[in-house]
Amino acid sequence: MKFGRKLILFMITSISIIQAFSRYYIVKSNFLYSIENIIKQNDSQYILERYMLESDIVKSIQLGDEITDDNIKEHLKNLCSYMEKNSGLIAVFTEKYEKICSNINNIDKLDVKSITSVDTKNYILKEIDNKHYMFFSTSLSINNKIIYIINAYDIDSIYEEKDRQMAEILFTDIIILIISTIIISVFSIFFTKPIDSLNRTTKKIASGKFNERVNIKSKDEIGELANSFNIMADQIEHKINELNLQVKQKNDFLNRFYT
Repeated sequence: MKFGRKLILFMITSISIIQAFSRYYIVKSNFLYSIENIIKQNDSQYILERYMLESDIVKSIQLGDEITDDNIKEHLKNLCSYMEKNSGLIAVFTEKYEKICSNINNIDKLDVKSITSVDTKNYILKEIDNKHYMFFSTSLSINNKIIYIINAYDIDSIYEEKDRQMAEILFTDIIILIISTIIISVFSIFFTKPIDSLNRTTKKIASGKFNERVNIKSKDEIGELANSFNIMADQIEHKINELNLQVKQKNDFLNRFYT
């Protein structure tokens, strides 16, 4: 592989690697930033909804209503209905993970126990039928019974935005690589042209054309190399001419001697 092609390949590979890492970092940072913002928003909404349920139960107790299992389930179902009317997603389960009510599509496809047992953070990200959700879970102890409440928030728009950014970046990177390839190819030809000239002249001298010289006027290292090459070629030509002259003189002497 010629030096010019190696240079083009090296530069394009370097640009591609740098672009890939930088773009990935930017998209990941934007995605994490969006997730953090949506966590704050949903966490506040989730606390408000839980407070509403607890207030509803406390209000019933203050009114003297008997807090029976059926009464509790009725409160929970009312909460689910309220959430559904306000486009909220909620699911309520007993301590045995039996569903009391839910307006989350295909909630049965999830491992509810894994969601309610999250202890390292108060949310978990899950995917249902190619849609992404953020789940918050909490447990309430009512009448010595545990009730699990799961709130879900559709965050598909964040993933769609990430995919959009990745597609846009991919398109932009392709354009940049094409332009970079053209620019690097032009500069490669410009920078390697003196080397090609030096290489051709070297081959000509090797074939016996000792009067060949390189015509490179640049003042950089290539120019210095060309100047040193021409000096070397001059010395070689001078030595060759001296040898030829000595051979000619010897032959002339021998011819005169034998004649």
